[in-house]
Amino acid sequence: MFFKSSDIHAELTRLKLARGDNIIVHSSVFPFFKLDGLKPMDIPVILYNILRSIIGNEGTIIVPTFNFSFCDGVHYDPITTKSHNMGGFAEYIRLLPNAQRSKHPMQSVAAIGPLADYICAPDTQTSFGIDSSFDRILKINAIGLLLGISIKSFSLIHLAEEQIGVPYRYFKRFSGTYGPNNLNKTYSMYVRDEKLNPQIKIEKIAKILQQEGFIKSSTIGNAEISLFKANNFISIAKRMLKQDKSFLII
Repeated sequence: MFFKSSDIHAELTRLKLARGDNIIVHSSVFPFFKLDGLKPMDIPVILYNILRSIIGNEGTIIVPTFNFSFCDGVHYDPITTKSHNMGGFAEYIRLLPNAQRSKHPMQSVAAIGPLADYICAPDTQTSFGIDSSFDRILKINAIGLLLGISIKSFSLIHLAEEQIGVPYRYFKRFSGTYGPNNLNKTYSMYVRDEKLNPQIKIEKIAKILQQEGFIKSSTIGNAEISLFKANNFISIAKRMLKQDKSFLII
């Protein structure tokens, strides 16, 4: 069943995405391949134009642009290093002329809009600590928007895990060359303990979001769309992890 870009616009509007909203978008373009008359390479452009037409120039769009090659000693440059397995829409945003990218070599975000500089300015040891880029995403009361992808991919869960201190992760330091001047820099990441092999079940948070009325969801063709306040997501995640630090893996 084919659908049109106007269907996506109408559905996002129905879900109450609005002018001036700041959004952190996790996406997969594959479920949108049935957009009528479009080539796959056109889809990120269409999605961006839809989002910008709804939130206006007042809103900021943020996407994850993770790349873990720095962990293996590969040189990292925030300007030229591609994101890895983050999807075509994230790469499209990263490459826009006015986009900014945060500093962390493993867990960065790209942002475009009035708050892009504010979001991407921190150069913190970890991506999810106090006053990190992800912490600032909460401070601007951003909306989590899932396009064609489930909540299992929502990266802000790592902020709750790190700030609460879960037993299946630990801090690990990585060093390497960084940026156009080949600086030697060291960053930390709250990595998964492979001996424990934890299987994270973020859908448990989605269930509570649903029960408490904090998430709005829809489907267009094969594409799932969900919208929720990032602060509501984190509030629930922290609440549950404070009760049981293994909540997400049980």
